Amino acid sequence: ARRPVPPMEKPGDISTTELISRLQARSAFWQAHQAKLEIKGESPKGKFRFQSLIVAQLPDRVRLEAYTTWGQTAGVLVIDGEDSSLYIPSEKVIYSASRAEDLVRYFLGVPIPIEVFGYSLIASVPPDQLDAWQIERDSSGWQATVQPPNQSLRFSWQFLSRPAAMQSLAVRGGQSEYTVSYEPAVTLDMQTVPKKINFVAAQWQMEVSVSQMRTTRGLQPAVFTLPFPQGVRKVSFD
Repeated sequence: ARRPVPPMEKPGDISTTELISRLQARSAFWQAHQAKLEIKGESPKGKFRFQSLIVAQLPDRVRLEAYTTWGQTAGVLVIDGEDSSLYIPSEKVIYSASRAEDLVRYFLGVPIPIEVFGYSLIASVPPDQLDAWQIERDSSGWQATVQPPNQSLRFSWQFLSRPAAMQSLAVRGGQSEYTVSYEPAVTLDMQTVPKKINFVAAQWQMEVSVSQMRTTRGLQPAVFTLPFPQGVRKVSFD
């Protein structure tokens, strides 16, 4: 006689406590990482498409190098705390600003805070925001909302429940209103990497495809400094 085939077990729902625990684990695991990206989109500055390499030590240390389709350096953005610089070789200028968002807006026409970009890239949430979460169940999983102190932005994440996965983020407040969505939704297993991330607003859109991502350890401070090539001007946005 044939043995009966046991029924397939579907993953059950996790609790909100476990959801937060998984996000904390993801943020810690990917805190220092590097990734190869393809970034393309359209903004008031026009269409853009770059191959990019990012090295990050979240929440506030990032180096992003963008290359043209011919392999030439289009720009290098370096952020180290409150010091932010953008080197554009074609203009022979290094721009600096106290807000990295201003440099991203100048380079791409896309006003995204670097913290939002960094944590969206690893499909997680800044750990300091989890304590102030307002989270509730809905038909597909959970919706979590927070407005950090001293910020005008309000963040709303949408999570699926089976399996637990990050589906999207909505950012509202001030002059910002855009969504971040994942294709496909990113499961909250610690080492899962997003494949495609869409940033969409009324006036601009950007698609980020991740071809490779790995954690890094022992990053040297020099990674987050920008050399000053000879003959290059320096311009402050402040």
